[in-house]
Amino acid sequence: MSAPAAPAEQSPLQAVNGFLHRITVPEYHDLLTIGVLREGEPVELLDGYMIHKWDVVSAAPPSLASISGFRRLTVADYHKMIAAGLLRDGEPVELLEGYLVRKMSHNTPHGIAVQKLTKRLVRVAPPGWEPRCQLPITLPTSEPEPDGLLARGDESTFATHHPFPAEIGLVVEVSDTSLGFDRGEKGRIYARAAIPVYWIVNVAERQVEVYSNPDVAADPPRYRDRTDYRPGDQLPITLDGATAATIAVADLLP
Repeated sequence: MSAPAAPAEQSPLQAVNGFLHRITVPEYHDLLTIGVLREGEPVELLDGYMIHKWDVVSAAPPSLASISGFRRLTVADYHKMIAAGLLRDGEPVELLEGYLVRKMSHNTPHGIAVQKLTKRLVRVAPPGWEPRCQLPITLPTSEPEPDGLLARGDESTFATHHPFPAEIGLVVEVSDTSLGFDRGEKGRIYARAAIPVYWIVNVAERQVEVYSNPDVAADPPRYRDRTDYRPGDQLPITLDGATAATIAVADLLP
């Protein structure tokens, strides 16, 4: 009997397929026009991805920490692309640590949990805190769109900008198939920005994971503390170090 064939090794571009956002050749040319790419910059477009010419791209499974060689974007670059129409309003893309990352599709349990989260945050938000759901926040190298958050201010506060880290008291991601990404990549991004409290509504394991006390100086940044809350528990909303309200965990799970 012949030995089974060895699995074909993925190319670096195949490894990130469906993870990073691709751009077209006309869009690549437009990036030069609007100044996101500089004339003579050692970057080339390969299979829809901007690659540094001199670097070798890791073939590791897709994760922001393992990607190398891909040309990163600044938050200002990202805003230029939106203003120029290269990214359309509502397109399922977010900027994470300089990369245009495709947002995952929502299954039914995820959608129900987001709806429940939205209703509860609106009901319990204390005066001076604005609930926002699936809207951008502006961090130093990222502009994610968390499933929920509480930001200091009111609806008029963010008429001209997305919430900045110092304005955010709580950020929430609803997680089902994306649990590993939300614990790892998103947790690192939110800890690096010193957002004080991060929740993961863990649909698959039916619990809410509360991360707090961010360690910005760690390599990589992380939250020092984690507490898990399960159905039957009351989940505290901690703002400025004090409990402002509570939500029943069962009310957040589908």
